[in-house]
Amino acid sequence: MNVDRGSIDRILALDDETLRSLAQSIAQASGADGRRARKLANDVGFLREKLARLTPEDARRLVEAAGEEKSAEIARLLRERGVDIG
Repeated sequence: MNVDRGSIDRILALDDETLRSLAQSIAQASGADGRRARKLANDVGFLREKLARLTPEDARRLVEAAGEEKSAEIARLLRERGVDIG
């Protein structure tokens, strides 16, 4: 999965509800605690702030840390919501 600035900007362009749902789905796919994931997903302003500051290098490190299987699941979730990041 190759995340560039354009990919991040496409995620930022999602409406609040789609971004909230996507964040929650990604958190679940990555194995995050459900309660914490819901709390994070409900703070869309915080999500947008963090995404706006995310660099492609930061994203690459996150993808590598998630591992191949989880990264593939996250890429699938993004594609389902119209964000193809490669």
